[in-house]
Amino acid sequence: MTLSIHAEVASTFSLAAQQNAYPVLKRVLVTCSEEADSTVAKNVTDIRVRLTCEPQFVEAEEWLIDRLEPGQSIKLQDRPLKPHYDKLNGLTEEVVVRLVFAVSYVDAGGQAQELFANHQVNILPADYWGGESWQAELLAAFVQPNVHTVESITSRVALNLRNAGQNSAIDGYQSNTRERPFLFGSALWSTLFNERLMYLSPPNGWAKLGQRIRLLPIFLNTKRPLALIHRCFLPVAWKIWG
Repeated sequence: MTLSIHAEVASTFSLAAQQNAYPVLKRVLVTCSEEADSTVAKNVTDIRVRLTCEPQFVEAEEWLIDRLEPGQSIKLQDRPLKPHYDKLNGLTEEVVVRLVFAVSYVDAGGQAQELFANHQVNILPADYWGGESWQAELLAAFVQPNVHTVESITSRVALNLRNAGQNSAIDGYQSNTRERPFLFGSALWSTLFNERLMYLSPPNGWAKLGQRIRLLPIFLNTKRPLALIHRCFLPVAWKIWG
């Protein structure tokens, strides 16, 4: 009578995934095998499942199960793993980590047994979007309306409007006209154009496989944004002006 463990684990993880409550472990199932020629129930007891990470990006977790009967399976209790924020935020390159499940138990013959299962997870840098194939829904996590750079650009846009003899009030759609949002959009484009930005070509397949996103403070300092940064910034600007 033996045990087996089956785990559904996220293939990638990142700081954005942690902040948006994306689970590393989706489902973990422990199963006790059933012998077809056995007529006597042989239970497996004192089951201990321990999860560790190499290198350590999440705290170790442990589950205890009293016993399993032949043919019985049990889903481990869902627990939010505790990733180390400092390590996730400090990554500059992708890191491959290994999640190790170590299962110890006492078999029907009273003998102590162990089994191990390994799963690989790619930990992405904090400024890296995993692409449509891995993290399609997390693209919105890189829209950051509360950074100082957004306020700085908004102030420049309002100042340019005032210098052009226009009303610099940030009223957007609240003006109940089509002209004001259009005017703000035009002024924003002119402000960014005057920054003399130089575009960098994204890598092939970036939409599917992801790419590094130059966050607003970085791309304004380097003057070398990727097209994706505008898609993350423009919704912020329209939200503020609305």
